[in-house]
Amino acid sequence: MPKAEIVALSSRGRTVSGLDDADCVVTSLAEALNYGVDAAIVATPATMHVPMCIELLHAGIDVLVEKPLSHTLDGVTELTRLVAQTGRMLMVGYTLRFHPLVRLLRDEIAAGSIGRVLSARFEIGQYLPDWRPQIDFRESVTARPELGGGALLELSHEIDYAQWILGPIARVQGHLSRQADWNLAVEDCVDLVAEFERGPIGTIHLDLLQRIAQRSCKLIGTDGTLEWDQQAQSVRRFLAATKSWEVLASSAGLDRNQMYLDELHHFFASIATRRESLNTLAGAVDTLRVIDAVRRSAASGSRCNVTNNSSGKAAA
Repeated sequence: MPKAEIVALSSRGRTVSGLDDADCVVTSLAEALNYGVDAAIVATPATMHVPMCIELLHAGIDVLVEKPLSHTLDGVTELTRLVAQTGRMLMVGYTLRFHPLVRLLRDEIAAGSIGRVLSARFEIGQYLPDWRPQIDFRESVTARPELGGGALLELSHEIDYAQWILGPIARVQGHLSRQADWNLAVEDCVDLVAEFERGPIGTIHLDLLQRIAQRSCKLIGTDGTLEWDQQAQSVRRFLAATKSWEVLASSAGLDRNQMYLDELHHFFASIATRRESLNTLAGAVDTLRVIDAVRRSAASGSRCNVTNNSSGKAAA
């Protein structure tokens, strides 16, 4: 991290774990702005993201906001317009774009190493009560709909990097369910079929249920298959020409914190150069539009279009 003064904004007047040695603690955004901050990290619940980002942008502050960009599309058009008007940086924290094996997947697909992609499978699952053992999981942000909880929003990394690798999703068939007997008001399991604009059909599974954490991706092409398994810490490729598997890379020994550091360095570099960040606002809006379409599909029981993709084309 570059040398910096850290101003912690806490409505309760105390810092959270990891920020105990902040240089200053304030209890309102106005106080933080008066302190003269240059950049802000917005790590509030998703329901608070858009209004806080708008206030920061109006004040001329560059922003790194936690994913998802918001819990709904409300206010997102105004936010996008404001970013363009102010020239400020707004980056969204989809950190898997900084994971070396996810970046390798994207490079391999772009290079056509398995030919044209026909089918894709994305999965993430981990047991919610184990996430934050210091608190009752039923009181966590993830468990509370008024704070943007539920598997669809909390685990939207998979929707983001699926589109980052394969391009925009045009249509979805989605199903949201509550499988555990936790009596929560949010979904703990999400299954969707995604039709990508470029042709592949994919499935995306998100859950808060698996007792052994799981994250994986399989991309099936005309000339072979690519697989990323986070637990196996590897990307491997099968080629029809050789009829054999090959391990392309391993993340064994990788410091998990490194992708967060890489994200922060990228944020600061984007501010310095005024170049669009890797975690583009447009990409985060596309992810939110897919989330909206999944909700509409789950409510209607039918396939729904994802409209106004940042590719400039509306899904037919």
